[in-house]
Amino acid sequence: MSAKRILLGVTGSIAAYKAAELVRLFVTDGCDVTVVMTPAAAEFVRPLTFQTLSRNQVFIDQFAAPAEWKPEHISLADSADAVVVAPATANTLAKMRFGIADNLLTSVLLATRSPVFAAPAMNDGMWANAATQENVSVLKERGITIIEPDDGEFFVQPGINVGYMPQEPVFDNYKTLREFVESGLPKSDKNQTYRADILIDYFAINAEQNPAESSGGERRKAALAKALVAEPDILLLDEPTNHLDIATIEKLEEHLQKFAGAVILISHDRAFLNHISRTTFWLDRGILRRNNKGFSHFEEWQDQCLEQEIIEQKALNKKIEEETEWLHKGVTARRKRNMGRLRRLKQLRQE
Repeated sequence: MSAKRILLGVTGSIAAYKAAELVRLFVTDGCDVTVVMTPAAAEFVRPLTFQTLSRNQVFIDQFAAPAEWKPEHISLADSADAVVVAPATANTLAKMRFGIADNLLTSVLLATRSPVFAAPAMNDGMWANAATQENVSVLKERGITIIEPDDGEFFVQPGINVGYMPQEPVFDNYKTLREFVESGLPKSDKNQTYRADILIDYFAINAEQNPAESSGGERRKAALAKALVAEPDILLLDEPTNHLDIATIEKLEEHLQKFAGAVILISHDRAFLNHISRTTFWLDRGILRRNNKGFSHFEEWQDQCLEQEIIEQKALNKKIEEETEWLHKGVTARRKRNMGRLRRLKQLRQE
């Protein structure tokens, strides 16, 4: 990392203990690390741990008497080349989005002009929640770098049943399509093969056929049945209508419209999306946007997003012009008290 003065914000997550290793890595890389903890974080890891590893004072109390004339959160915000929030809880992400400054860390985040990085850490249900995803999208739009999980272990809350149909299901080692469908049953429900029979009949699957000899449509229907047979709470579908005939697609639409759980799907089939979707997620140039309407409203929403982006870009350009004019008017920008404004100008130009 090119920044040498790092302010590390640690929030109240079970993953707070991992921040200790992050401090060690930063220090090893030659960074001067200052740790700011939320009161909740101090319930998971003792401040002495971070103080020992960073060799700097650890800050928690928003109302502690400052060591210099500046309020503590302003002093900390001005001293950092970069602010890293790791782990970042759903609660802290929400506060960052709405500008809530109710503890020392969130006050620093509101005051800093330095680049901000956040590494979310939370239960998978909280991460997938629409409110959290919307908060993350807004923060990205504001220039905050979100370090999302891309590998490792994902914890699924006990009792939650997830059904998944990949775009390219694997049928190896299955002698019949029936056997493939029944493999979707949990071990505890292996005697409840009647569930498979219901879906086989509903989708008119040639159940005794060998998958290797089956058409793409038959294999796709079997994959759908396998994803549904365990009666999941969450259903994940990747291009579910590929290879399906119109009659089967209509049956799938009917089934999903009655489905009691949550359905998350990716599809190029616009008619299918228009018929069943109630919420639309749009991955736009690395930003995940959310609209609480179905895909039939997508183009209207897309136009609104792009128009708003143009307005914000014009405002950003105007701000850059103002800051550049300030710089060129002979203000002593190299003075220490103006370095924060220079850093902000550099950040604006990068945006």
